[in-house]
Amino acid sequence: MKKIATGFVALFVMAGCGSDMGAFGPGPLNFEHMKHEQDSYPQGQTNLGASYVNPSAEHRTLEQDGQLVEEIIEEHGFRSGIAIVNGGHIYAKAHPDHEWDKAEQEQHTRELEKALERGIPRYQVHLR
Repeated sequence: MKKIATGFVALFVMAGCGSDMGAFGPGPLNFEHMKHEQDSYPQGQTNLGASYVNPSAEHRTLEQDGQLVEEIIEEHGFRSGIAIVNGGHIYAKAHPDHEWDKAEQEQHTRELEKALERGIPRYQVHLR
């Protein structure tokens, strides 16, 4: 009976070693072997923000995320105030051009909000 049980255990272990993932499956031990063709991040990195899964890879900082929001605001004709990162939220101030009337200001604000959603989708940006 011991020989049969040992044979099944050996067969189970050997069957797991035949795949690309090894005996451990697609878990964290085999993270580098998982293929994500849709990812725009370096191999081994995911959308983890400031988390350092791989310390040798370049990481975005919270300061860079805030600066990106300020750049997007200024690209759309607004004068940017400070952008504060708080978890998954960024609170930013966008000062409109004084020459815009109410309808133009609302139109530019809608365009800015869409640009922020496309430009930095990791965060929910709150404009004031």
